[in-house]
Amino acid sequence: MRPHDARHGRDDRGSVLPLVLVLVIIAGMFVVPLLGYATGVLRNSGMVESQTTRAEAVKASLRIALQDATKMYAVCSVGGATTANRAPLAPPPPAPGLPSISINCGTIAATTTNKPGEQRWAMTVVQAGAGAAVPAPEPDDSSHPELNGTIGAAWCTSKLANPPTPCGRAYPGNGATDTLAWQADIANTSTNGKVFVPFLPTPDTDLQPASGFVMPSWNPDGPCRVFFPGRYIDDVVLDASKPTYFVSGIYYFEKSVTVRAGATVVVGTGSVPGCVDSDSTAALSAIDEATGLQPRVDQVNGASGVGGTFVFGRQGRLVFDNATGAGTLTFLMNRRVEHESKPEVVMNDVSIVTVNGVTTGSVTTALDIPGQLNVPAGAVFGTFPEPSTHEYSASTLISPAVAPTPCVAVAVNAACPVVELSLTTANEVDIQVPGYVAIPQGSMLLDVDAVAAPNASVSFSGGVVAAQVAATVDAAPTFLQWGIVETIVQRTFIVEARTTSGQPEITGSMILQVNESGGYDINSFTVERS
Repeated sequence: MRPHDARHGRDDRGSVLPLVLVLVIIAGMFVVPLLGYATGVLRNSGMVESQTTRAEAVKASLRIALQDATKMYAVCSVGGATTANRAPLAPPPPAPGLPSISINCGTIAATTTNKPGEQRWAMTVVQAGAGAAVPAPEPDDSSHPELNGTIGAAWCTSKLANPPTPCGRAYPGNGATDTLAWQADIANTSTNGKVFVPFLPTPDTDLQPASGFVMPSWNPDGPCRVFFPGRYIDDVVLDASKPTYFVSGIYYFEKSVTVRAGATVVVGTGSVPGCVDSDSTAALSAIDEATGLQPRVDQVNGASGVGGTFVFGRQGRLVFDNATGAGTLTFLMNRRVEHESKPEVVMNDVSIVTVNGVTTGSVTTALDIPGQLNVPAGAVFGTFPEPSTHEYSASTLISPAVAPTPCVAVAVNAACPVVELSLTTANEVDIQVPGYVAIPQGSMLLDVDAVAAPNASVSFSGGVVAAQVAATVDAAPTFLQWGIVETIVQRTFIVEARTTSGQPEITGSMILQVNESGGYDINSFTVERS
């Protein structure tokens, strides 16, 4: 290259440097803030990621709690609405990188089976002087106003639970000397402030064998004895030989139905499953144990609705005997329900009923024992009310003038209780009758020895009307309910989950309605930083 000569132009060496400096300065004006922003983002991203992770862990905990809504119903039912009174739920198992979480829940509202206009009297005794045996009602208690005036703890141990469950209220005219007075308060439907005396249901009059039928060996639920609705004129004995299932419908008994130690009995379809999965399966598959033949069509066509109603006439009665046999005595009736479109819906929720009055030939008249007991004749629902028209005959088991005594070990006589619980051994007992018991001319007896009491659970939770109800107990059963229990079928819960380790603290809560059967509906679901 030719050497530079000043004579040929200016020397511009070094002029690019200022431009580079200017560009560096301008770039610095943008890059430095960008670097600061990037540094801030990187610094905060860890916090955001941690918060997001923790929030998702809380959400997951709430969702896991919903996986077993039936268990949630049982646990949360005993919890209160405030944080201090809530019940703990099991948290999810710990996992690497996730925080520890605690969950609690409680009830903020409840829906019961009975509507406000259906609060019939829970305990009615109509024999003169019989009211003395009914425990005094609970005194007023401002802390638990729902217990005020309800049946006392001697016959309702569930009122001692937390939260308490009362057994309804006794009829104020119990045991009146005027034996006709109570009849002014009779209603044939479940009505507020009335004595519920239901109609007799129309029976299936087909004669049924007292031994029932059995399910074939291939039955997936194992051995099972099956009874079908109809008329039974011989003693029925239920023991430990096979679990027993009564197909849904109406049963009429003229002799004793005895449930012994070791028996497992379920009556009708409903919330409690039996040893056969459905009424239709029983009707299609049951066989005669002796012949192996299926029952006649007329023997299986009486099934209707769900649950069961036992009707007792002549010497028919229900006996629980935990001294004969061995093992746990279990008797569970499912609530009797016909579809609301049927007229028979007025007899829903009735478990046990007697044919009332006195039958002479083809006519049933009122029972009248002057100064002791007066009961109007029973009437069948529908066009033909006369009981004998439907092959019903009035119960001949009339409440005696004195307290009833056990009949489990003696021949049945007129003074025997219609419903007798003879619990005299340590064999466990679980008896659940959720519907109404209407035996106004018969007696009901609970006879419990001290050795039996710790293992006995007895619930007649649909209400009772009887001539008299007596308890001869050396010690009260561990669990006892006589009277209407407001069965809660849906609760509204608040469920709260909270992180208990690390930061930030995240809290999630949901409010949801949960059915006793396990169905649920979420009202709200929130997650926030505490």
